[in-house]
Amino acid sequence: MSATADDFDSSFLSESGEQLALLESLLLQLERSPGDAALADALLRSAHTLKGSAGMMGLAEIEQLAHALESVLERLRSGALAAVGAPVSDLLVAVDLLRKLVGSWSLGDPAGLRLYETERLRVQEGLARHAGLTVVRTEVVPTASGADVWTLELSFEPGVLRQGLDPAYFLQHLTHLGRILDLRVHQEDLPLAAQYQPEDCYLRFTVLLETSADKADIEHVFAFVRSDCHLRMHPPPERHRALLSRIRALPEGRQRLAELLVEVGAITDEEMRRALALQASGAHPRSIGEVLVDAGFVDGELVAAAVEKQADNRARQAGEVETVRVPRESLEELLALVFNMAQVARNVQTQAERGGSSLHGELEAMDMLAGEAVGTARRLLMLPVREAFRRSHRVLRDLARELGKEVELSLQGEELEVDRLQVERLGEVVLHLLRNALDHGIETPAEREAVGKARCGRITVSLQRDGDSLAMTLADDGRGIDHEQLRQRAVERGLLRAGSQHSEAELLELIFSPGFSTARDITHVSGRGVGLDVVRETLRALRGDVTVSTRPGAGTTFTLRLPASAAQRTLLADGSWLVVDHTQRSIHYKAA
Repeated sequence: MSATADDFDSSFLSESGEQLALLESLLLQLERSPGDAALADALLRSAHTLKGSAGMMGLAEIEQLAHALESVLERLRSGALAAVGAPVSDLLVAVDLLRKLVGSWSLGDPAGLRLYETERLRVQEGLARHAGLTVVRTEVVPTASGADVWTLELSFEPGVLRQGLDPAYFLQHLTHLGRILDLRVHQEDLPLAAQYQPEDCYLRFTVLLETSADKADIEHVFAFVRSDCHLRMHPPPERHRALLSRIRALPEGRQRLAELLVEVGAITDEEMRRALALQASGAHPRSIGEVLVDAGFVDGELVAAAVEKQADNRARQAGEVETVRVPRESLEELLALVFNMAQVARNVQTQAERGGSSLHGELEAMDMLAGEAVGTARRLLMLPVREAFRRSHRVLRDLARELGKEVELSLQGEELEVDRLQVERLGEVVLHLLRNALDHGIETPAEREAVGKARCGRITVSLQRDGDSLAMTLADDGRGIDHEQLRQRAVERGLLRAGSQHSEAELLELIFSPGFSTARDITHVSGRGVGLDVVRETLRALRGDVTVSTRPGAGTTFTLRLPASAAQRTLLADGSWLVVDHTQRSIHYKAA
């Protein structure tokens, strides 16, 4: 049977996912052991494999980015570039972007790849620097404290002067928001003398505006002429990254794309209204995201991040169909067992037709083979718990750098095998708890030294079987939880009455309340009150739970318990129960 296009697509999607996971893991190891030649060799092989696969699929964007990645890795292997600091960070960013590109391609949306074009070119430029290639450099304009530099592209309709509206007035009004660092007037659109109309406006402007105002404030300057001008506002890189973080940190919701972008401040209400009008007019018979990008209201990278967020939400709400990759020998073993069971069944049928008096031996063989088949199938659905921690090192690394902290993660018991569903859900729980420990628990290096602690904080995750349960503890050696602060915050939010008395255990239970947070400021890490309540809900959906203990100044420990058995119970029509316990490889029938 010949392979179909769908087979090739599925194969590339699976292989690219494996190579990207391998690249990320190897880069994190190389950062800790920068002189390891074997790691550098493995990285280069993985990048080369990914590039070749993308080339065979005709995916130019992925192939080009993988090639840029490969060029840097070649310099790392040769020793021409040190594997410390920025190189590894930029390589990890490239791996993240490759993962987005592969994901966008897998959705069957060619326009999705275009939304990442700006980000891809920027990442490739950074990689080119590390590879020793010539790149075009841009000047960074110094800014005042607390201010950002926005780039504004502005043009007016030809008839704006006849309406008594002077473009110079609006440009001058920008100085009320901040300081104009540069003003360029473009005259390329001036017609020849024979076609020139003195009362028409032909000028375009590029303005570098230093301001602490937001996008809506800048747009408001042009409110009276908004329908007669074309305004594109490009945020500075820092604000752009902040918008990306806000999008990714949003809780689950059902917002439409434009509403989501308005919520985080990427576009204004007016830009959303104009984009929807353009789409409805038929002039732009495309998705609202493409209209927003083409109209210049928002960068394609932000639209792509918002689309990705919506896809994640839909997947969580609808449930994803999981594809399981298993070793070929395991499938062959299972197939052989099923074949033997079928053979025994035929023997039983033949003996029964011939009036055989005893089928005891055949039934015993059937029972034995069935047990082996269940065991083999179960092994196909098992994963080592280390898969739940796969993203942990990367998440902690990036977050620690962002928060200006140092942390070391220790994992114990990660070789234990549990059900794939438990691993998947446990992975999200682990990430929630690790972020919480680093953000709320681990102090900055200066704070730790001031109280006699090592500069680098430590988070220890250990997992073991405890009878019929799976027990996991996640402990940090940070500042612990301040019970009095917890009480005050609960009173402010109306969860407790002022002056009421509660035990420490009762106070600690408050951190699992929906919407509860001790953070005063909302960031993309904390402050929204989304996190620990999700942890508890997820564990309870798996018939488990979580408790917490703390020692102020010494750290906090979360203890999770899950059933070791992934038993599924089905209520039959007559009120009886059919219990399939994959862990114990057994099937039980319980009468009503």
